[in-house]
Amino acid sequence: MSAIHSGTPPTGRDGGVVRIALFFGGKPKDYFSRLVDAAPDFNAVVDLVRFDDVYYDTGDGTHARVLIGDRNDPAAPKRTADDYDVLYFRLIGGNSEVVDLLVDSITRTDVVVVDPLLRASARYRTCKAFQMMAFERAGLPVPRTLYAPLRQLQRDAGALFGFPLVLKGSGGHRGETVYKADSQKQLNQLVKRLLKNGPRKARRYIAQEYIPNSCDYRLLVVGGRVLGVLRRTRRPPLLGPDGVVVGDPAAVAAAAAYNGDDERPRARIAPPQPPSGGGGAAGGGEEELVGVEIDD
Repeated sequence: MSAIHSGTPPTGRDGGVVRIALFFGGKPKDYFSRLVDAAPDFNAVVDLVRFDDVYYDTGDGTHARVLIGDRNDPAAPKRTADDYDVLYFRLIGGNSEVVDLLVDSITRTDVVVVDPLLRASARYRTCKAFQMMAFERAGLPVPRTLYAPLRQLQRDAGALFGFPLVLKGSGGHRGETVYKADSQKQLNQLVKRLLKNGPRKARRYIAQEYIPNSCDYRLLVVGGRVLGVLRRTRRPPLLGPDGVVVGDPAAVAAAAAYNGDDERPRARIAPPQPPSGGGGAAGGGEEELVGVEIDD
């Protein structure tokens, strides 16, 4: 903010007013309103933006651009990081992934980011949220994806995708935070459990349309060349003696070797039913898609 308080009033693009977005998590601080009130004296406008108002939708015609605003209010303005001259991040907490998404979405060279070190961050660029955006921007067909806070997904995903739908933790791996909801009731129960038991940093999920299939393919691409293709097929989940999904035998062995112990990818589900085919586990109750049995 030192540039805003310099002796010479700053100017925004084309000599206009400097537009500042102050992003924050939790409750706004008292001094935020003072910044908003003082900004016009320095040729600036400050918008207060909650991290929960940042989202993207691969099916809304924006090519997965990260948007800022109330998604459900057609009259509310929708902006991007490029619409601001300064991005000022405060009270980041468990919203580091959102910050990375916003910074990564900047295309203008004159946007100032406070703190500049955030531009160098690449911590979250292997997460599913980044992957889906990269695929969409590259023109690859992807399941329609909505990235937003869990409460917003609970409210909007059913109307957007219908049921069943898939809910995935953006930072999960090996299917450990991938779920299939067959109804709004199941989605409500799932979100309630995740909000209660999940870490704060895991509040961001992606919801996707459910695409029935019997297998999927994973490609290894290095330097623009496809070096290998892995075909993954569906099969009924394996249950341990305690009624817990233990996954594919190869996944169990790999997890044990990786962890140096006998830890297994696992999730409690309802009694198994015959597999119905598609991008999830066997039907019945609230399910967690695990291991190599799912499309993660």
